[in-house]
Amino acid sequence: MALRHNVGLASGAEPVYRSGDLAIDVGRRVVSLAAEEIHLTPTEYDVLRYLATNAGRVVTHAMVLRAVWGPEYGDETQLLRYAVLQLRKKLGDDPVNPRYIFTDPGVGYRFRADG
Repeated sequence: MALRHNVGLASGAEPVYRSGDLAIDVGRRVVSLAAEEIHLTPTEYDVLRYLATNAGRVVTHAMVLRAVWGPEYGDETQLLRYAVLQLRKKLGDDPVNPRYIFTDPGVGYRFRADG
């Protein structure tokens, strides 16, 4: 499963990230799974967008926390874990056999970029 980033958009247009049947339309702030729109909270969306823009790389808990919640939130991993738990539920992503969000224990998360 390859993460595709639609290019060829008008200059300045926001990308659409795709991984399998998951699409993240950054410009419209819409996430869809198998062509069905999924309602995410603003925080869930921001976490997913950050992971997708860093697809294939492990991002630490502190990196995600600072990017989504702000620089003063580097140690509040329970906020991030809860957001990822909710994302996985909404995406139907089993933490034991994930399709999109992988956990690197004690380090952080990785969004799937390859198949």
